[in-house]
Amino acid sequence: MQDNIKILMIGSDRKMFQSSSVVRQRLLDQAKHFDEIHVVVFSRKKVKAESLQISDNCWLHSTNSFSRWSYISNAIDIGSQIIKNDSQSRWVITCQDPFEAGLVGLKISKNTGTKLHIQIHTDFLSPFFYKGGFLNRIRIHIANRVITKADGIRAVSKKIKDSLLSKYSNIPISKVSILPIYLDSFMEKSTEEDYLHKKYPQFSFIILMMSRLTKEKNIRCAIKSLKHVVERYPRVGLVIVGSGSELTNLKLKTSGLKLTGNVVFEDWTDDPYSYYNSANAFLQTSWYEGFGVSLVQSLRSGLPAISTDVGIARDILVTDKVSFVCPPNDDKCIAEKIVLLIDDNQLRAMVVNDQSSMLTDFVVDNKDEYFKVYAEDIKRVIK
Repeated sequence: MQDNIKILMIGSDRKMFQSSSVVRQRLLDQAKHFDEIHVVVFSRKKVKAESLQISDNCWLHSTNSFSRWSYISNAIDIGSQIIKNDSQSRWVITCQDPFEAGLVGLKISKNTGTKLHIQIHTDFLSPFFYKGGFLNRIRIHIANRVITKADGIRAVSKKIKDSLLSKYSNIPISKVSILPIYLDSFMEKSTEEDYLHKKYPQFSFIILMMSRLTKEKNIRCAIKSLKHVVERYPRVGLVIVGSGSELTNLKLKTSGLKLTGNVVFEDWTDDPYSYYNSANAFLQTSWYEGFGVSLVQSLRSGLPAISTDVGIARDILVTDKVSFVCPPNDDKCIAEKIVLLIDDNQLRAMVVNDQSSMLTDFVVDNKDEYFKVYAEDIKRVIK
């Protein structure tokens, strides 16, 4: 604990209430660098997420809302009261997004005169985010208001920071920092490095996707890309690991393109590394991303990767020699990149080396050092 600074965090990740979750452990690691952390979590009564103290200096406060429509007002009341009950201490409010959480933070900041820190994990300034539906458009409107009032902003990628500074020309460059997402140290490689090829011996080359099956991930583009590839290489397979609302539509798309023999859907796994370690290439086709956790995990496993121009893709998949980044929804470009990797084993080995070496600026293996930097990023708004 340092500087006697207390943190009020606003977020929506209810996994914090699960004692064995990675999210809970990450929060406890963060708490080591502050005097206290109080987290207000959007949660409905029926979830039964009870407020509790989880360490000597860390508390979780559930909004216990009757409906999602009262999340904001409930969180404002709880957060304001926490700070007012200890008004002599030095507080900073940090919000996990510039949308609903950011609006809560802004209101509490005005109520209590507390400095406001905003964290941005999503590329909400992407035109594809705007096209994602009515709720996204409301969130952009909220973010426009919150970001201009923030005392400090953390972006998880250079792409997001550049977009912010371009959109909000009145924001000083010094106000916006870049701190990637912390990823747990790389797990040891599976003893079954040919796991996927044993499971699917019909495939000579396996492309892996690890993703939620939602519209913004644009898995349809990957399936369309595969259609081009199998015309030349009929034994190429696409293994899609994940779950979500688009599963039925994606299966219909696969069937419509006569690719049921080349596309496999699997439920999400708690052991992604068995997949990373045994595939031949990784593919990400999102309309937008803030960072790209699965992309980074794949590269740490030694997989060559192809991605649309989202998150940190352009920072690690583009070199002086070759680019494996395509415009969003460009299935022909993606197909060409896949064929390049299939055709040239020497190129594939070079790509793995180049892409992996680019990761050093985005991955911090020393957990204590990372969370120290994380804490300093929040504290800078009060210093």
